[in-house]
Amino acid sequence: QIVFGGRWGGRLVTLDSSTELVNFDRNVGTTGWRLDSTQELSLKFTRPGMFLTPAVAVRQTNYWVDDPLPGEDEMLTRGLPIGSLDMGLKLEREKTRGNRSWVQTLEPRLLYVRVPFEDQSNLPVFDTILPDFNLVQLFRKYQFVGPDRIADTDQLSFGVTTRLVDAANGRERLTATLGQTR
Repeated sequence: QIVFGGRWGGRLVTLDSSTELVNFDRNVGTTGWRLDSTQELSLKFTRPGMFLTPAVAVRQTNYWVDDPLPGEDEMLTRGLPIGSLDMGLKLEREKTRGNRSWVQTLEPRLLYVRVPFEDQSNLPVFDTILPDFNLVQLFRKYQFVGPDRIADTDQLSFGVTTRLVDAANGRERLTATLGQTR
């Protein structure tokens, strides 16, 4: 496995690049090479307590399969454009109860993701899984973990997080998030 990655840009424009080349050599299942590359250009608009990040990406995956079945190709490719819009607010208020001071936050967030459909049934699955839905999955752009499958989607994830922070030492005492993906 060889992994290359980088982030270039400034305060407003960012180019994120990640490329992975892997050779799958094993006793069971399909063997071969996979080259996966994602190039994402994003704009980040920030103000105190808020952010707005539109992004466009191209994800290209190439496979070179060892010993394909008769009638199947040795080299397979998939290229997908991906668009997203991520936005959120962070509102704070101070509260005093007895001799303790607290900071309570309210953090609403929206993530819109658009990935067009592409038939991927002919592509091998080397190491991709569909994880259980949990808090981490709520604001992920990709449904699957791993590059062998990219789910087509036109979805909106929305949620709100609240935190209770001890003002004296900055220690977070409580965090709660409620959200949904549609």
